[in-house]
Order: sequence, then C-alpha cells, then structure tokens
Amino acid sequence: MPDRIIHFAQDEKFINSAHRQFEELYPGRNAFYIISPNVDFKYVVPKPGIEKSSSAHILETVAPNICKSDLVIFHSLADVMFPIVLALKKEVPTVWFCFGYEIYNDKNFYSENVSFDKLTRARFSVPEVKLSTKVKQFLYGFYHKLKPNAPLTPYEIKTKAIARIDYLASSFDEEFQAIQKLIGHRKKPFAFWYYPIENMVDTSRAVSARRPDIIVGNSGHATGNHLDVFDKLKNYDLTGRKVVVPLSYGNQPYIDAILPIGREMLGDRFAPLTDFYALETYNEILGRCGVAILNCRRQQAVGNTIALIWFGSKVFLSRHNPFFHYLRRIGVGVFAYEDDFNETACTLLTDDEIAANRKALLAHLNADLLRQELKADIEASST
Repeated sequence: MPDRIIHFAQDEKFINSAHRQFEELYPGRNAFYIISPNVDFKYVVPKPGIEKSSSAHILETVAPNICKSDLVIFHSLADVMFPIVLALKKEVPTVWFCFGYEIYNDKNFYSENVSFDKLTRARFSVPEVKLSTKVKQFLYGFYHKLKPNAPLTPYEIKTKAIARIDYLASSFDEEFQAIQKLIGHRKKPFAFWYYPIENMVDTSRAVSARRPDIIVGNSGHATGNHLDVFDKLKNYDLTGRKVVVPLSYGNQPYIDAILPIGREMLGDRFAPLTDFYALETYNEILGRCGVAILNCRRQQAVGNTIALIWFGSKVFLSRHNPFFHYLRRIGVGVFAYEDDFNETACTLLTDDEIAANRKALLAHLNADLLRQELKADIEASST
C-alpha cells in the first residue's frame, strides 16, 4: 500500500469521480494537484485534498519530495505534465490514465485518416506527417548522442515522458493493447473506469416504451464518419423517425460542413443537437433512440455508448473499434456497423435482449467490482 497517492490533473469533469473513488478506498491519503490557469475551477469541485497549482510550483516544491513509497497518477498526459514526469525520481512508480487524445490527436503516433470511412476520408482527410519530418525525428536521436546537452524537440520530450511511465491505465484490455502498440512501449496494465455504471445512468430507470429515433455519432468530429452513415440512411424509410445527431461540441469547421449535408441528405428527418443540454434532458433524448449508430473506428463515446445500451438502444459500432470487441467479450449484444447495419436491422431490441445487456453491464461495471479492481491495482503497483 502506498504512503501517498499523488494525482496530477487538469480541470476536467472526470476528476470529481476519480477523487471520490480513490478517497473511498484510501481516505486522506490522496493529494490532487489541479493544473489550471483559471482563478476558479470550471469542473472540479473544491474539496480537502484538492489543490489548484501550476507546473512550476509542482516542479519546485512537490516533485522533489515524492518518494518511492508514493504512487503518482497522471490523469491524462497533457504537455504540461511532461516536465513533471521527467522530474520524478526513477524509483517512483507512475501511472498514466490515458484519455486517448494524447495519442489519437497526435499525428506522430496515429493517423486520423485511419479513423475515416470511405466518404469521410474522401472529403475530410487530413495531411499526414511528412516523410522529411519523420527522417529528422529519427536523426535527432543520433544527434543527441553526439551532443547530449542539445535542447530536446517537443516530440522527443513527449516520447521520453511516455517511456518513463511505468503503468498504462485503460478502462478495458482491448484499448490498453491498442495504445501500447501505438506508443511502441510495453507497459504494466492498470485498470480504471472514471464512471461506474451507477454514476453514468439511473439504474432504476425503466426502458422507454417509445423509442422511434435513430442517433448518429456523439460529437462534431470527423471520426464519427457521419457522412457515410447519412449516405446509407438517406435510402431508408425513416417515416416517423428522427435522425438525432449530437453536434454541440467538436471541430467547428467540420460541424459547419456536416450540418447542410445532413439537411440535404435526410431532409426533415435530420435533427441535429447544436446546443448543450442538462444531463437529465440529454438522457431523455437518448432514451427515445431505439437505434444508435456510432461508426467510430477507434475508442470514442464510451460513456454515450454505455448509456444508450442501458436505455435499450440497438447499438451499431465499427468492428475496428476496440470497444466493440470489449462489449462482445463481456456478453453485451452490440452489432458491427460494417456487417450488420441495413434497413431491416433498424428494428428494436426485445425486452429480453435489453435485460441481458443490462445484466452484462452491471456485472462488469458496478461500483463494488471496480473498487475491488482498483484496490488490487494500487496495491500491486506499490510492491
């Protein structure tokens, strides 16, 4: 058991749940340092053990006093975290709670074009890293062997920080394996879910009897492959159904481009969500969606997917998505978008199918089980 669990995070909405889960296990042993330029927190709820800080303050006064009997957790590996990672003593155990964006949004590690379906790739493809840049990055390694005091490039700093991390935390093994492959480093696994099922949905809520609508995607990012889904749906009979498309956040140029395309292809069936809604209202919208199409080819929209399954949606995920394989592995009845989605597949799940899905989710994502798994990982990391 570590003497202290020291957390470095930014002002993110996930941190409140993390603080609650860690404090339930080890009350008073957690120190959360929130790196934020703002005077007040936007998402994090101030509590004892949560301190607003700067990376400079952490480097000067916190990092030098962290010992090998402590456990350090980085909630995401944002750029501001790199100097802290590299400043820690080598014997201090470190855990990276990977949010995904650190790798998927970095062209040096992941090509976003891999995430695009055919039509989306043709219209919204992004430039790849130039070969000359890759060659320079490769040669810099030899350059630093000759001149070890030369300044590191941002890419080198990031790769050194990643290499220093001991444990890679992911919600499920399929994603752990995918990230490990992309970063090119073998890490020790550390399982963690920011939200147990009880914190994501009202588990006592009954399934809505009326679920006519179809939801497409979860945000305004091209990785949702909206254009390809719209191209299929435009040929289907959508009488009495809305095609709900959450576009309240994401890449604004992409949102501006996809809105007129949706109207043109789907007409008055197209129902974009361009405003933010309170969670209760948003869940009401999800509850009316009997079919969900999340054509993301990488881990994305995990929370939305779980909520939709719980509310009784028939969920179609890309078979390229690691989350699809995780859900199948634990017994949740989800469908492969590439293989199973067609007009006749837009039928609703039966009550028995919904009950089986709920049972599988509750068995694997309940708070008690996740707490036990977290405790086991924490104790294993400090031995």
